[in-house]
Amino acid sequence: MEKELNSAIITDFKIPTRMCVGCRGRFPQKDLYRFQEINKKLVNYTKSGRSFYICNLCMKQDKKKIVKVLNGKFKIKDIEELAKY
Repeated sequence: MEKELNSAIITDFKIPTRMCVGCRGRFPQKDLYRFQEINKKLVNYTKSGRSFYICNLCMKQDKKKIVKVLNGKFKIKDIEELAKY
């Protein structure tokens, strides 16, 4: 569906948004890192199973908060895997 606004054509479409598990902020899906937990290890999403998203700010600033969240939900205590990204 197209709308005409101030002589410009704007196309209506939805951008997928996802929530960061660290700050609970909503961001476009393409701007987030996607991970999953397999055997108590943090890995990139393998296209099967449950996954979660972490935003760029949480990846760089809130390492302690991310460890706390991952430990609470997935029992992952170290973030060595997270440091690779």
